[in-house]
Amino acid sequence: MLYFISGGVRSGKSTFALNLALSFAHPANTIYYVATSIPYDAEMNERIKRHQKERRRLKNRIVTIEQPKHIEVLSEKFSSRDVVLIDCLTTLVSNELFHGWEKKENHWQKERYRKDVFTRLIATISNLKKKEITVIIVSNELANGMMPQDEGTFNYLEMLGKLHTELVSLADYAILVENGIPIYKKGREMRLKELCFKEPLPM
Repeated sequence: MLYFISGGVRSGKSTFALNLALSFAHPANTIYYVATSIPYDAEMNERIKRHQKERRRLKNRIVTIEQPKHIEVLSEKFSSRDVVLIDCLTTLVSNELFHGWEKKENHWQKERYRKDVFTRLIATISNLKKKEITVIIVSNELANGMMPQDEGTFNYLEMLGKLHTELVSLADYAILVENGIPIYKKGREMRLKELCFKEPLPM
C-alpha cells in the first residue's frame, strides 16, 4: 500500500503522516521513520530538533533511520507488513541533486544524472510497494506559480513535479493536507481527519 501525502510548509502533513503510520501499529509490524533532512541552517536545525523530540516520545514504537540520500540501500532492512514513512521527498530530492555543491560539483546540470536520480527513486518506491510494505511518502507542494528563471531551481522543481505525478499514479491514496485538513485526491476517504489535530498517538 502506498500513501502519498503532500501540502504546504507547516500544513500539518508530517503530523498526519506520523499518526497514519502509528495507526498501523501491530506486534507483527515494525514502523520505520526515514528522516532525510540535513541541518544546513538554523531554521532547518530547529525543525529537525522538533521532529526528533516528537519521535523520542515514541521510541518504543518507531525505528528512526537518518538517510539523507540513497534510500535504496535501506530496502533490505524492510520486510512485508512493515510500515515505512519517508519524510520528506522534497529534502531527499534536494540532497540527491545538489550534493557536492560546497565543492562546486554541479551534478544537477547533467541531464543523465537527473534522469538516473528520478529512475532510482521511482524504482525504490515501486520495489517497496511490491514487497507488501506500507509506504507513506511526505512531500511539499512548492511550484504553484510561475517556474523560476535560475537553472538550478528550475531543474529541482521540474523533477519534484514529475516525481509527484509518477508517485500519485502509483499510489493507492493521494492526500493533500491544507491547514490541518486532509483532502483525499485519490483513494476512498478514511475516517482519519482527526489525526491532523492530535499530538502523535500515545505510547
